[in-house]
Amino acid sequence: MSKHRSFKKKQLLALRKKIIDKYYTTPTKSTNWKEVWFFPSYKDSYKDIKGFLGTQRIIFLGLNPSSGLFPTKRDKFFYGQLKANGFQDAHLTDFIKLKSKNKENTELEKSPDFKGQCDFLVKEIRIIDPKLIVFLGKKVQDLFEQNLRERYTDIKGITTERIPHYSYRWGNEKRIKEKFSKKMKDIKKQYKNAVGKA
Repeated sequence: MSKHRSFKKKQLLALRKKIIDKYYTTPTKSTNWKEVWFFPSYKDSYKDIKGFLGTQRIIFLGLNPSSGLFPTKRDKFFYGQLKANGFQDAHLTDFIKLKSKNKENTELEKSPDFKGQCDFLVKEIRIIDPKLIVFLGKKVQDLFEQNLRERYTDIKGITTERIPHYSYRWGNEKRIKEKFSKKMKDIKKQYKNAVGKA
């Protein structure tokens, strides 16, 4: 592991601890205990995927962790796509680090925790210093553009791209997987071009 990657990993571990301490281990009278979740590394056929501790200069950004258990077949599909496209060390994260059900997602911006979650995400972005941020769906792109892009001037110029979320609860599973695979190949080309210009 290079010194630079090792330093970034230490910074990510320290940030992860701050997030856990704030929401999971130290509830106060005004904040209830919350379940915090981070994309894990995965030790199966996708053993190379680093998850939250990935330090490659690309971030795959989801909205928030679901209330389900990892790994679902959708998670395995996503991790397989990351490996197939050379993103084993990509940084995988969610805008909101707290587990919630889909029906709770509509009110995220009104949550008392929202500004703190924005601040944590910006710290992640500064650690990774990405060439590309890939939004996993429209909702997370909208949150980013409306709440972070203008407020934090040092992240204004980062290139972003949106692809559909890897989940396929609704719609034709085969068609959704094919579309996602095609989009991931496009992201691979775009990332190579971005890194080549550096």
